[in-house]
Amino acid sequence: MNTNPIFYIPGRRSYTAALTRFLAELLPAVDHTRPLIILCIGTTQVQGDRLGPLVGTLLEEKLKKTDHLLPVHIFGTEEQAVHALNLPVILRAISRDFPGAPILAVDAAIAVGHRPGCITVGLGPLLPGAGLSKQLPAAGDLHITGTVSRSGALGYFFLKHTPRRKVCLLADIISDGIWNALLCAPARTCAVLPAPLPPWDTERSG
Repeated sequence: MNTNPIFYIPGRRSYTAALTRFLAELLPAVDHTRPLIILCIGTTQVQGDRLGPLVGTLLEEKLKKTDHLLPVHIFGTEEQAVHALNLPVILRAISRDFPGAPILAVDAAIAVGHRPGCITVGLGPLLPGAGLSKQLPAAGDLHITGTVSRSGALGYFFLKHTPRRKVCLLADIISDGIWNALLCAPARTCAVLPAPLPPWDTERSG
């Protein structure tokens, strides 16, 4: 669940530029002393909840291929997922290793007020797992969610059977929007610092 949504677009590629422009204005200025943490939450064990790890993987691939040096640390990929069981540990590690660093949280969402397939951006933290009544710590100073399925009594069923193409499309739009926004900001062209990774548990569902 996301809180304080301030930007909403349909999940179509033609809206990627709009997402980029909005994020470029909203992302805080960062440098090598105060990097941006991108926290991609979700599990690869549930199709709809793969959105966060897929966004993290796509961003990590872009970082490896680019000549731009960006002060960004990515937590949560398909190989090293951040999910319900390790989220508290990851948040403590981020707070310890990057005190004061702004966090952009990315997660899948279940539709309540919006149709599945939309993307929202909000100020403040999101509440991972709230759509499925999970009690997890809030995460992020800013957040992006992609609505992958419907809510209701069959919410988990819908999440588990979300079409792969829908998740991949939303992940492409979100990762491109974040990446292009980072490149738009001159203040972010500093050196990338390797993120120290705490212990992970990628086998269990979030």
